[in-house]
Amino acid sequence: MKIAMIALSIALLLASRGPANAAAASPTIAPTGTIVLPRNGAHDFDWLAGKWYMTFKRLRHPLTGTHDWYSFDGSADVRLLWNGGGNFESGRLNSPLGKIDYATLRTYDATKHEWSIYWVTAKGGLGLPPEVGSFDANGTGRFYCWHDTYGGHPIASRYMWTPVGAPHHYHFEQAFSTNGGKTWEVNWISDVYRKPD
Repeated sequence: MKIAMIALSIALLLASRGPANAAAASPTIAPTGTIVLPRNGAHDFDWLAGKWYMTFKRLRHPLTGTHDWYSFDGSADVRLLWNGGGNFESGRLNSPLGKIDYATLRTYDATKHEWSIYWVTAKGGLGLPPEVGSFDANGTGRFYCWHDTYGGHPIASRYMWTPVGAPHHYHFEQAFSTNGGKTWEVNWISDVYRKPD
């Protein structure tokens, strides 16, 4: 039943977004007079397809100035959608506070050249708004939600993906900011390792 509710939430979200592979934006002209084509990032998450083992460190009380972290692990299965223009991740986190069944939907907007990342849990439902961003030329992805909330207070949040030992090891961090992104406090750290086929 929980999986069905997650699938229904995601199906409704996809229906509201429309086609994922919209037409690309027009080229721009750089100050030197050369034409700069927008970067196509539709396949930037292709590496994530497959099965993963994950380790986590989580800050117990974010935005309180404390440094009490706890650790746990989990696993995930990621499937590509729309020829790489999206992906669907389902998994379980073995948190000491209770197991968390979750799903993540990532969709690519070819017009804006941005990814949107939606987090869903069986218990908490669909988290909105999404984190939105892109990868740079070095393979680091930064995704932001500038109008998020935590504990009833407005914050900005950031996801960051870094290739550590690509394609078998990646690093993820979540951070919060209470001053519009001037400073960030990391509160969730994950290392993901590809499972052998």
